[in-house]
Amino acid sequence: TVLRLMGPAVFGVAVYQINIILSRTFASFLPSGSVTYLYYAFRLVELPQGLFIYALAAAMLPSLSGYAAREDMEGLREAYRFALRLTLFVTLPAAAGLGVLALPVVAVLFQRGEFDAAAAASTAWALIYQAPGIVLVAGVRQTVPVYYALKDTKTPVKASVVNLVCYTLLCFALMGPMLHAGISLAITLAAGAQLVVLLVLLRRRLGALGLGTVATSAARAAIASTACGGAAYLVSRYGHWERGGNDLWNIAVLALAVLAGVVTFAGLTVALRSPEVREIVDALRKKRKERSS
Repeated sequence: TVLRLMGPAVFGVAVYQINIILSRTFASFLPSGSVTYLYYAFRLVELPQGLFIYALAAAMLPSLSGYAAREDMEGLREAYRFALRLTLFVTLPAAAGLGVLALPVVAVLFQRGEFDAAAAASTAWALIYQAPGIVLVAGVRQTVPVYYALKDTKTPVKASVVNLVCYTLLCFALMGPMLHAGISLAITLAAGAQLVVLLVLLRRRLGALGLGTVATSAARAAIASTACGGAAYLVSRYGHWERGGNDLWNIAVLALAVLAGVVTFAGLTVALRSPEVREIVDALRKKRKERSS
């Protein structure tokens, strides 16, 4: 049974890696350096994904499976909504921050030696178009475990195929006028198509998902994330990013820009009474008590 369920799941996970391979193939037909620009943008986008999205998806699967085994579909939907709210609460500011600080981040981390200011700017454009995909990929990664909990590994594969087809077609359409940035945009749009397919098919299976509460929470987080991005951008204007990452002033400005964004986001989410703030604080307190005991 495990092997039968695992086969489609492996293919579904492999689609992301297939997209990376395809992106390098497509970029190899573009001007020199395009493969490198995409590679560094991928690495930066994978940071928030690896730190939180995949970890939460893995942690939620046992709970989702428990609800499914007890045939408690309302509990399953509630657990899914919770995971989705918490993921969006984290990924929306991450996407906003990476989007507005794309050039500063790339310049500080990579711009030195042969990786000059032009290369940093080109990588930044790739990152800008991939940043919104963090939110969409987060939605996909929290939705797929619901299917796994229902012992359905085939439907996520169908959605992954949609992703792959859309990505390939969009690359052909966008890489001409937008070069490597078009490949980044194709990745984001394909993830959006995959998420839509997953949600539509899940609603057909479980009925109304009650995503109104998720939308309300996401709206609060989006408002705070917009302000977060604005604050970070205003501070980043004091940087001299053409100097790259060997400039201590640039490092200090980037650190202050990130701090300004985090403080702004935290303050606004508290002011807007986002429930995720309380849930995260309660979880941290519980974790601290467990460690002390």
